[in-house]
Amino acid sequence: MRPLELDMAAFGPYPKEEHIDFDAINSGIFLICGPTGSGKTMLFDAIKYALFGQTSGQRRSENTLASAFADPATEPYVQLRFTHGGNTYAVRRTPPHRSPKKRGTGFTERPATAELTCEDDGSVLASKPTDVNAAIEDMLGISANQFSQIVMIAQGDFSQLLTADTKQRGNIFRRIFGTQLYERVQSMLSDRKNALEKQVASLEDKARSHVERIVAAEGDPAFYLESWQAAERILPLCPTIIEALERSLQADKERNAAETAEGKRLAEEKAKVDQTLGEAKGIEDARRGCAEAQAYLAEHEEPLAKAQELYERLEAGSAQRAKQEEFLTQFTQQSEKLASLAAQSASAAKAEEAARARLATAQTEREEARNTADALRAQVDKLADAAAEVQKAQTALDDALRKEHDAREAQRARKALAGKQAAKERASQAYSLADAEYKSARQAADEAEDAFLAAQAGILARTLAAGDACPVCGSTEHPHKATLTEGAPTQEHVDALKAAKDEAAANRQSASQEAAAANAACSAAETAFLAQVERVCGTTPATVDEAEAILQDAAGSIEGHAQAAERELRAAQESNRHAESLRAKERAAREALAAAEDALAKAREAHQVAHTAAATAQAAHETERISFDEQVKRHLGSDVADTQESIAQLANDLAEETKRYEHAKADYRTRKEAFDQAKARTETYAKQIDGKPEIALDPLREQAAKLQELIEEQRNAYVNTRHRIKTNEEIARALSDLVARGANADNEYATIARLADLASGNGAGRAGKLSLETYVQALYFETVLAAANERLTIMSEGRYALERRTTSTDNRSRTGLDMNVRDAYTGTSRDVNTLSGGESFLTSLSLALGFSDVIQREAGGIQLDCMFIDEGFGSLDPDTLELALRIFDELSRDDRMVGIISHIDELRERIENQIVVQKSHNGSNISMKTL
Repeated sequence: MRPLELDMAAFGPYPKEEHIDFDAINSGIFLICGPTGSGKTMLFDAIKYALFGQTSGQRRSENTLASAFADPATEPYVQLRFTHGGNTYAVRRTPPHRSPKKRGTGFTERPATAELTCEDDGSVLASKPTDVNAAIEDMLGISANQFSQIVMIAQGDFSQLLTADTKQRGNIFRRIFGTQLYERVQSMLSDRKNALEKQVASLEDKARSHVERIVAAEGDPAFYLESWQAAERILPLCPTIIEALERSLQADKERNAAETAEGKRLAEEKAKVDQTLGEAKGIEDARRGCAEAQAYLAEHEEPLAKAQELYERLEAGSAQRAKQEEFLTQFTQQSEKLASLAAQSASAAKAEEAARARLATAQTEREEARNTADALRAQVDKLADAAAEVQKAQTALDDALRKEHDAREAQRARKALAGKQAAKERASQAYSLADAEYKSARQAADEAEDAFLAAQAGILARTLAAGDACPVCGSTEHPHKATLTEGAPTQEHVDALKAAKDEAAANRQSASQEAAAANAACSAAETAFLAQVERVCGTTPATVDEAEAILQDAAGSIEGHAQAAERELRAAQESNRHAESLRAKERAAREALAAAEDALAKAREAHQVAHTAAATAQAAHETERISFDEQVKRHLGSDVADTQESIAQLANDLAEETKRYEHAKADYRTRKEAFDQAKARTETYAKQIDGKPEIALDPLREQAAKLQELIEEQRNAYVNTRHRIKTNEEIARALSDLVARGANADNEYATIARLADLASGNGAGRAGKLSLETYVQALYFETVLAAANERLTIMSEGRYALERRTTSTDNRSRTGLDMNVRDAYTGTSRDVNTLSGGESFLTSLSLALGFSDVIQREAGGIQLDCMFIDEGFGSLDPDTLELALRIFDELSRDDRMVGIISHIDELRERIENQIVVQKSHNGSNISMKTL
């Protein structure tokens, strides 16, 4: 991957569109420089955010990337064009941000977007943030975190790759060098081993379950169930158990055949006894039934004759009762019809009266509704301008509130200015103190160094002996040796004072930067305060004090104006609400009037219908009444009113007579049916006992019961034997199958388990737990370390070299990708965590460059033609910095791009390709210097 162009707008401290042409740099080293806080690191953030949707360090979240300096209407974005694998791609992202609503006031929250395109054919490869992330990771072959560890080393993150453990480096190597195959082999072997363990355990459980189900005959010597079930493994015992089962099954089958023959014999004997007992019981039951039926006939013959006589006598009066019932039915129907017509006539008369009352009510309600609607119309006309007054008052209040808000903002800006002024004063004092300390430390170091140089002759003379050549003049005689000045400083003391001076210089530089930043922040706050006062008061103040006085004078009148405007708005709104209420009431009154008119029309129509119905019902009732009176006189010879009592008596007598008749008929038929049945039974029983002898029943019952007991005992024995045979046959078959399956599983497990343990690195030893994948990765790692040591040897002047740690510290943790640093000065290896800050930076840089070298040679589709480094050079002394620059000079001769962020002046002088970031109160901007 090699960047070509970076475009961005409204991103971080960059409010406007910025363009960086990396292609103009072509290859080699370029420097990103600028004041503290100007946004140098944000350029690295833009590159990584464009690729992975994440920033280069851990200090910024995606929600903070939209620029606070930009116009809210400007959409923030970052776009990176880059080459990879011979193709050119463009990735564009917008971070989450707020934009003004298209209609009305306020803002709309916009989510993050992303799109990845191939410029060679114009195709869109992904159009969602998550899809773009996945496509970039798949294309480059590394994740966002691995990108930060190998390609873009963010400020404060130099030692992450250096101090990573085997697991962390393993994740990087897996993606870069494609060792997933070995991991899959490990997983497949481990999964197969676990599956075989479970399979063997399952077969053991099943075998034990089957053995526990074995049913042994009482006293059977072929089984040793307790000793089998107590064994740790039962599958090896299964062949012996199967042989015992087969012997037991043969004995049970012979026993079962004998039980079957005996059961058949007992059943035949029991059937003969049951047949004899049944015949005897039938004769006995027939004699008893015949006697009972003859007794019943003798007892019920006379009652049957009387019931027959009563039934026949009442049957003779059936014709007369039918005529009386017909007359009563006709009388009842006519009476009910006349009563119904009378009720209808009364109901129609009441309905007519109610309709007349509703008509009068409707007329009254219509007049009242008309009067109400006319009165409300007059009131509404008086409040016609209320809505316009509300709009006017609202506009006045909005203007007053806006000015009041601006005044509060100005007051807050004054408070912020006061804080910035205090911070500026503190930073200035801190710088003065740091400057004084630096001057004092410099004077002490210079004086000590001068004294040390002056004492060099005495130091040399102290080591001279007669006959030794002087290192200055070469003479072997030393008649007048120089003397060592009392109190002369040592080399260690001079070095300590120099270190103190360097530390004081660094502190002074830091304090100077902080004082400059505080001064800039104070100036920005002052400008913002003056601009806010001008916006509020319409006056351009010359000083902060003048602006504060103007703001204080205007505050009271602004607040009073807003309160007055608010009171006027409330009064206008109340008047408008009253007008709206009157309009609503008028509309309701007009609707009520229309409803009253409609109700009046319907009431008139309903009254007319009710009047007609009442007249019709009354005429029908009168006609039917006259017809009924004439009918009663014709049949009874008297009026209806004089015949009511005799009609009721007639109906009662007829009902009683009918009831007696039905009861007599039912009684006769029941008795007759029972008598005939008893007579038939007598004849049947007589035929059954004709010529049959008496047989004793008790001896037969005893014999049958005894045979039944024997049959039950024989059946239970047979069932138990059959159950034992069936169960033990199933167990024998199941155990035979398990023996075959268990042998195969044991053989396969013995082979797979050793391979799985070896591939997964589960065997503890001096080398630790080294898996197959880690072993392969270790070969790549040693190649990376060899490439890294080429640079580290130069930058450490031959002192340090990285080496892979081949021994384990605890025999439990995964190892193989851990490393030590070998110190040529001491001849020992030690943990990389013991390196100093500057040493760690150089070592991390060498390791990252080594990764890059090896990746270009061996990582297939992974191409990383660039590297970005954020700071870290400030921890190097001048000599070590010069060694690091020699490495960069070598890199400039390769087709590789290395970007560096640094404040070190030596780098500005040595690196000609530069991206310069300028900072102002309105944000930052970018310019480029190239060869």
